[in-house]
Amino acid sequence: MDEQTVLKEANNRDAMKKKSDIGRSKQRLRTAYHEAGHAIAHIFLHVPFEKVSIRADEGSLGRCTSYGLRYLKDVDVYITPAKQDRIFRYVKAAFAGHYAQKRFNKKCVRQWHSQKDYHDGVGLLSYISDPPAIDHLVRWLECETEMLVELRWQEIETVAHALLERETLTREEVRELLFGEYRIDVTA
Repeated sequence: MDEQTVLKEANNRDAMKKKSDIGRSKQRLRTAYHEAGHAIAHIFLHVPFEKVSIRADEGSLGRCTSYGLRYLKDVDVYITPAKQDRIFRYVKAAFAGHYAQKRFNKKCVRQWHSQKDYHDGVGLLSYISDPPAIDHLVRWLECETEMLVELRWQEIETVAHALLERETLTREEVRELLFGEYRIDVTA
């Protein structure tokens, strides 16, 4: 190989690496907003969670580790209004990542690309209703979640930027970030 060919191939490799790095950083940013949406919904809907992270693991780009069904462990055949309310709040928290990512950039999200979030939410609704009514509940909860994301957008941005800086935040760290002394400048 002559010197020009070697240089051209090296430049192509460098360009491909740069493009790959840009793609990864964009994906990381989208993941931060997605996971921040979950975390903020958990906080403001009073749904317990352990931590939120944008560290990829187990086939996931990030996660908001919630108590899920453990939080709803006393759900049984008889659904009281209080239990129904807890289920609705958990479903909104499950849906919030999708809507935060969509609010961040409509072009970067497909309808329910995060199938696990959607199926977790719909699965919980099966405790409350039969399949025909679940469709109506899902549409209502999606609207409620979209409004929550819009209302709490500034907090979502704050948590997303903190996740980009630190990768993982506990529930207590998110609360401190939102309500305490520690602040991150989201304008930077």
